[in-house]
Amino acid sequence: MRRSTALLVFVLILTLSALACSGDNDDPNRVLNLKNGPITEEQLRAGIRTAFVEGRDVLDLLCRASDFSDDETVMDLTEELLVQGRGATVEPGPDDVERVTEVIREECFRRSA
Repeated sequence: MRRSTALLVFVLILTLSALACSGDNDDPNRVLNLKNGPITEEQLRAGIRTAFVEGRDVLDLLCRASDFSDDETVMDLTEELLVQGRGATVEPGPDDVERVTEVIREECFRRSA
């Protein structure tokens, strides 16, 4: 029992360390293509942080969706959160969808920590 607990603690520490370090090599100027147009990672993070401050309901849904929902749901909630509303232009590529989800998870984790 102690061995499995120690292993669980080690995995948890490793995971938290990876999450804490994951932002170090990010390019805040990287452009992510959302359905309603391009946005930089920094703009995405700023939009999420503003929503935290404003206490917007969609943010809680987004944080939960980033862990449990499909990519389309996450992207739709992201669009709603950012209220870009310029009309659909292109479908985001898989790399952009993955990165948006990672950024959301990082910001939600920071909020809960």
